[in-house]
Amino acid sequence: MPRPAYILAIGELHESLGHQRRAQAQYALYRDQLRLLRDAKVTPDAGAVLFEADHGSPERAVRLGRVAVEEQPFLSSQDAYAWALHRAGRDQEALVRADRALQLGTRSPLYHFHRGMIHFALGNAGAARRDLRAALDIDPRFHPLYAPAAHSALDRNGPTT
Repeated sequence: MPRPAYILAIGELHESLGHQRRAQAQYALYRDQLRLLRDAKVTPDAGAVLFEADHGSPERAVRLGRVAVEEQPFLSSQDAYAWALHRAGRDQEALVRADRALQLGTRSPLYHFHRGMIHFALGNAGAARRDLRAALDIDPRFHPLYAPAAHSALDRNGPTT
């Protein structure tokens, strides 16, 4: 059985290349796998939360994120919950979770990207630029959708000061 994370990654790669039909096919397969895991009472992981936040319902992502943080209080769960809260428009709460995800100094471009976008939503342009620059310094091609979004946000909002 293909691993869900790989299916999602292929879908996002297709989406980044403009292959919407192929991306949607992968997302449908991913949803089917999530349904099987849910039916088996498996706790949602960070990948499921992020998928729902970006490709489904942000409100559902928040509910999944809350469960993930309670059941698996990992840094990845904190980051995914932060992103779900951001996508649901709850940026103040999101920032608290994003800070927790990075509190140990984790060098994750994804975590920095998420916190940077949350900072932008809150009007904290300097902090946002620092996080987005950190994400791109760690890996300029860290994600087929988010890395271009980080470059674009930095281009629109000026260089890090």
